[in-house]
Parts: sequence; structure tokens; C-alpha cells
Amino acid sequence: MWRPALQQHHRSRGELRYADPVRDYQSALASAKKTLGKEGALPKPRVDPMKVLDELDKTITGFNKLREEMEKTAVNVDGTVAKLKAAAKQYGDIIDGDDFGLDAKGQKTKR
Repeated sequence: MWRPALQQHHRSRGELRYADPVRDYQSALASAKKTLGKEGALPKPRVDPMKVLDELDKTITGFNKLREEMEKTAVNVDGTVAKLKAAAKQYGDIIDGDDFGLDAKGQKTKR
């Protein structure tokens, strides 16, 4: 059974991309037609590969947009965690230097 030679995806700067599956499909189709000659004919596929490739392109585009949003969210989470750590350290410094309203010299509150 003849199948188009689609190349595997690769990552470029974190994005999911495919080489050029449309070009690869059209090239494989032309090669098959050339091999078969004028007398031969390729059977019509049940599913149009070009429609599926278009759907794949839309899906990958959506995936890349979601990935970008996740990266922004991860940066925001890191920033918020850093703020929380700074607030906890500041509060710890306040506690270390505070007498909590107790007079350390007074007899009633001394422990």
C-alpha cells in the first residue's frame, strides 16, 4: 500500500513544527504518478490527506498558543512564589526583633 512520506516533527525554540508535509505529500504523489505512467492510476483515498494536513496545522497552531500561555503562567507563578518568600522573610525579621507586647523586665509577664 502506498503512503506519503511524511517527516517526523521536530522542536524549534520549544514549538512543535513539522517539516513540510504538504510538499512531501505532493512530491510523493507526483513520484507515484510518474512511476505508474500514463496508463496507471492511483486509487482515490477515502480521506483527503490535504484536509487532514490542514486540520493538523490548525491543531499544532492551537497547541503552540497554549504552550506560550503556559510559559507566561509559569513565569507568573515563579514571580508570585518569590513575592511570598520575600513576605515570609520580612515577617520573620519582624518577629525576631519584636517583644510581642510583653515587657521582658516586668515580673508578671516574665517566663
